Amino acid sequence: MPCFLRSHQAETGNSSIKPTLSENKYKRGRRDNIPVPDRLCPCGSGEVNDVPHYLLSCPLHDQPRGKFLGGIISSLADRSPGAQLSMLVVGTDRFVAQQVAKFALAAMKIRVNL
Repeated sequence: MPCFLRSHQAETGNSSIKPTLSENKYKRGRRDNIPVPDRLCPCGSGEVNDVPHYLLSCPLHDQPRGKFLGGIISSLADRSPGAQLSMLVVGTDRFVAQQVAKFALAAMKIRVNL
């Protein structure tokens, strides 16, 4: 389900990435009782298409991840993936929220074109 942020939302980070991530295959699969193998990411990695994979490791998003989140993730390298994810999704830093919103928009464009 595509979700497009209004320009002021992308600039301020308001609404962050929640609409984009709330309807991923993993969550829909649990809700609709879809077997886990059918919830795999279209990247071909064999990983379930969940929020950590989408944000931190999906090879489809390497370019926008590097562009928008690379510095942030590098600064969190000493933290666990769970702590990194928490900082990206739940964190209150405005700059981080803006970068995550920009990443989400770029990642959605990649997925729409699959």
